[in-house]
Amino acid sequence: MQWKLRTAKDAAAGRKDESWGSLTWIASQALGNAEGVTIGRVVLKGGQVTGRHTHRGCEEAVYMLSGELDHSLDSASVHLSAGDMLVVPLHVFHSLKNAGPADADVIVAFSSGARDTEPEARGAVICPAAESGRPKEPVSHGRRIDEPWGSLTWLASREIGNADGVTVGRVVIKRGRSNPRHAHNACEEVLYLLAGELDHTIGGETVRLTAGDTLTVPAGAFHNAASVGSVEADMIVVYSSGTRDFVKE
Repeated sequence: MQWKLRTAKDAAAGRKDESWGSLTWIASQALGNAEGVTIGRVVLKGGQVTGRHTHRGCEEAVYMLSGELDHSLDSASVHLSAGDMLVVPLHVFHSLKNAGPADADVIVAFSSGARDTEPEARGAVICPAAESGRPKEPVSHGRRIDEPWGSLTWLASREIGNADGVTVGRVVIKRGRSNPRHAHNACEEVLYLLAGELDHTIGGETVRLTAGDTLTVPAGAFHNAASVGSVEADMIVVYSSGTRDFVKE
């Protein structure tokens, strides 16, 4: 697959409004810009609750950008605040409730490009997940690595111990700086820009990204990003493997 750019305007046009808030799909097989992951941005209004559901074919990583959530998982409940990451295993029925006065802004990333969803049947008897499939405790603010060009915070991966099929991180690149040129031979990378501007070079091509844009880098493509805006570039990165590989050029 060649690199793919999905603009903020494209994403906004596909936003789905619900009684509880909104869901904007960022990357997936259906959108044509990812093979191994599905990514969305959820806004949950104050006091609202999503329907209980499960994903039989993929894990779901839930990362809090802002707000507070009570996340119901089978018979348990986990409280999440800004910066927290919770990974929901396969087969676990769950729902989200906004536990604060302000909207909750959430990134959701699934370990499949073709995310499946099964609503909970009315009156169904729910079997608790096997112990091995129970969600791990939320990762609060992740594992941060400071670099001369900025920082990289790992939120979900096999190494962290909270995900099997997906790696999620948050990257900040300082104004006027760039990260080293590199490739991921075993997984694709999807980059979603939260703030700032980037010139992202892939092979011999350069593409400009602004806030809300999404870029998919195929496996094996050498690339790097330069922060060219008036503020630091802040982004979510998602990889189609729980064990992201990294090869410098």
